[in-house]
Amino acid sequence: MLLTLLTTLAVSAPAREVSCAALGRGMAFAAAPGVTLTLQRVGGGRLRLSTGRSTQTVPIDCFNENIQAVVDDFNFDGVPDVAVPTGVGYMGVNVFARPYFVGRDGTLRASTVEVEVGNSRLDPLTRTLSGGVKNGPAYDIDTFCLTPDGRDLYLCREASISSQGEAADDHDVRWLDPSGRVLLTRLFRPAVRGQRLEVWQVTVPRAYFHAQPVAASRRRAYIVAGDRVEVLELRGTWARVIYTPKTGQSTAGWLRRSDLR
Repeated sequence: MLLTLLTTLAVSAPAREVSCAALGRGMAFAAAPGVTLTLQRVGGGRLRLSTGRSTQTVPIDCFNENIQAVVDDFNFDGVPDVAVPTGVGYMGVNVFARPYFVGRDGTLRASTVEVEVGNSRLDPLTRTLSGGVKNGPAYDIDTFCLTPDGRDLYLCREASISSQGEAADDHDVRWLDPSGRVLLTRLFRPAVRGQRLEVWQVTVPRAYFHAQPVAASRRRAYIVAGDRVEVLELRGTWARVIYTPKTGQSTAGWLRRSDLR
């Protein structure tokens, strides 16, 4: 049955956005060796996701013709996944979707979170999805990280215009754990001394990068006192950061929180 169906579909490389019309015709994507992800709109208001081994059928109403499904590697495992829109916000500016993760063995798993896909981007270096969510005259910035087991996404950082700030671009930034508990809140004031959002400063002579939030995973790379990093995620006594020098390539990894302020 699957082989017969595939003969009627256009097999293509992963695309960022898939229109509702294309889903009506049916789409197929090579996901992993021996695994093909097919997307087919059925009955007008349902979308069938199938890999041959697993099938899920989810609601779809084509409220946004141009972004009705997004195929991308949402959990950074080298296998294309699909995010299916669940709703829109702020007069269509924000498009929220639930990712469905495709396994190399053909399994399908629904994410526990909905993410904004219209104004967001996936970053393979930091393994995060982040972007703007329109909120009144300004944008909040949500960042989603992989859960510690790498099986799902969670909201690890959110930045919003501060109600207590003195300037229009003052931001409250909150770091959260996978359960949604707020770990830390800081006020960032971009207008003060040129401070950029989410920037922390190294306070020790050498702050070594770690591959994991454990001491035994120390790498050779390090940064020095006065260097500035962007903190993406907090986990216990560790902070996952990205360091972007004035020249050269960015570096991402874990630093000890005690080495930063």
